[in-house]
Amino acid sequence: MAKTAKLLNFSVWIDTIECYKCAMVFGMPMDFLRRLRETGDSFYCPNGHSQAFIKSEVDKLRAELERVKASSQREIEWQKGQRLVAEKQLIAKKGQITKLKNRVSKGVCPCCNRSFSNLHQHMTTKHPDYATKD
Repeated sequence: MAKTAKLLNFSVWIDTIECYKCAMVFGMPMDFLRRLRETGDSFYCPNGHSQAFIKSEVDKLRAELERVKASSQREIEWQKGQRLVAEKQLIAKKGQITKLKNRVSKGVCPCCNRSFSNLHQHMTTKHPDYATKD
């Protein structure tokens, strides 16, 4: 069986880097170099010196800023939820108060639900706008 040679034609973007120890300049594919910078994995120069990209102070501060932003956003969302719950409770309480005021203005006792004509008369003559007040 005869082997046939194949010609491959492709492009790779190479970025150069310098070894911190021996100062040899060598190249790596840009995508590979980007992943090394992101992950912090170690690699070797052609002379065998181990190296890695450690996070700079700027990277650490950027990560901390993102963490604080995310935490703040969660806190804001929680506060919004608490405010909505409180607003709904307030609306419900106002409705209950209005209902009680209307019943009292019509002479109905809020405790035992009995009607008292003298209370109804008193409320209509002495406090005619009682049920409409906020």
